[in-house]
Amino acid sequence: MSPRPLAATLALLLLAAAPAFAEGDRDTPPPHKSERLATGLSIGGTLAGPAMILIANRIAEKSWNDNGPDALGVAGGLFVLAGPSIGHWYAGRVLTLGLGLRAIGMASLGGGVMANYSCFPEDTTCGHKLVPVIAMVAGGASLLTGTVLDIVTAHREVRGWNARHQAVLAPVPMGRGGAGLSFAGRF
Repeated sequence: MSPRPLAATLALLLLAAAPAFAEGDRDTPPPHKSERLATGLSIGGTLAGPAMILIANRIAEKSWNDNGPDALGVAGGLFVLAGPSIGHWYAGRVLTLGLGLRAIGMASLGGGVMANYSCFPEDTTCGHKLVPVIAMVAGGASLLTGTVLDIVTAHREVRGWNARHQAVLAPVPMGRGGAGLSFAGRF
């Protein structure tokens, strides 16, 4: 497996998670962020992971490339984990409850799959296979719950960011019989 595609994917994920800073007038209020864009980023990130895994599987079936399917499959797995959180990253929150649920779900699902397939059918010393099946079902449910949670809460995260970063223009008493305007922001 070539480390270049994996490194490029990780670099893109880190850049997407980092807050952006621009030079400019410090008195200018920050831009308004779009709730629809946040939800769209979460949905797009959610769909990207399984698509990458399916494409990697197709490449492996056709034997078009020896290393490409592995790197693309790993990148797809990372997108399954992180993709639904992209809308939250857009709003400035890197760690989310949904990301944690997906991480736990992927660990449980992966452990259940490995435990289930480590026993051969003729092996009688392996024990009962109910525990790996329960781990796979619980992991899948946690993965799905975390994905849905991040998609449906992305717009709320942006709404909170916009509220925290809005500029406020308010009348202020200036003394005896005078009035003025004050400009304030919350950062």
